[in-house]
Amino acid sequence: MRLTGPHILPVAMFRGTFAWSFVYVSLPFHIRAMGPLDATATLTWMGRAVAGA
Repeated sequence: MRLTGPHILPVAMFRGTFAWSFVYVSLPFHIRAMGPLDATATLTWMGRAVAGA
């Protein structure tokens, strides 16, 4: 299947949104493992950052 013209943009946007949905879910836990703060403070900070974005 070859996508050209007006079909490429919606497909690309769907793929990008689908991929980032996994990043947003797992990112706080990766940062918690690397962060210098305790788990509660790190997840609170990350939750506020993601909610503000």
